[in-house]
Amino acid sequence: MDFFTFGSVNVNLNPGNVVDFKKGAIIFSEGEAIRFACIVIKGEVSISTITPEGKEYTFGVFHQGEIFGEAALFSMLYVYHGDIIAT
Repeated sequence: MDFFTFGSVNVNLNPGNVVDFKKGAIIFSEGEAIRFACIVIKGEVSISTITPEGKEYTFGVFHQGEIFGEAALFSMLYVYHGDIIAT
């Protein structure tokens, strides 16, 4: 298993690969292709976008033990519709 230590949020990016992110780090960017579902091991991540008015809109927060990215894998949406950020 590969481990990287950069901060306080741990995310399982794929089987056998756990990566740590500092708070505020962008894990995936809006429009990036979704290749796999992820599990939050420790901490939390949010998904947000910038509105046409220039305001940040957060439409999801995932906590320890929760999965993100899985819904898009089973739909016609194959890209992230917001930035996934370690919070």
